[in-house]
Amino acid sequence: MRNVVSKLVRKAVNALAQIRKPALAPLLKALADPDPHTRCLAAAAIGRYSSLAVSAAPALERALRDEDTPVMIAAAESLAAAGEVAVPILCRAIEDAPATDGLDYAVSSALRRIGNVEVLRRLLAHPSLYIRRVAAKALGGYGFEETAKEAITDLAAALSDVDDKVRETAASALLSIGGHFESQPGILDAAESALL
Repeated sequence: MRNVVSKLVRKAVNALAQIRKPALAPLLKALADPDPHTRCLAAAAIGRYSSLAVSAAPALERALRDEDTPVMIAAAESLAAAGEVAVPILCRAIEDAPATDGLDYAVSSALRRIGNVEVLRRLLAHPSLYIRRVAAKALGGYGFEETAKEAITDLAAALSDVDDKVRETAASALLSIGGHFESQPGILDAAESALL
């Protein structure tokens, strides 16, 4: 019976997302539903359209503090569709819940999808070590290597961060974009030694 209800909820949430703006109120209601599966589906559906994600940004920010990790992850992923409006929201989520394993990956993925290297470069110097970690992770993410080469100098500076996880994440990011070091050959060696 639960599978039948779950399939119906999924179909209803997807149908609501397809009609966009008129669907926002029911999707926001579903985002507050007691059932975590319904909340997760609603968060994911909102992120299918940037206009919905921008309008629902405050509700998605609340969902980033949900007790259910899949709901938090779906909210972070949906915020990526809102674009740069979501950057401060995603940063607050990392500061508020630094111990949530899945959330930092989802936030770094969302920041990578937003794709603003300049924002990520600034975040590498943020006072919060959690945000610096997430920024380095986003810059070194798969498929972002060509764009992230603009941040090589910033990532190299992060190799001397006070936090060992920031240093490790920056080193991994540098190694993943390693093909772009023609102008700065010593950085790749520094990244490799930081991981040892």
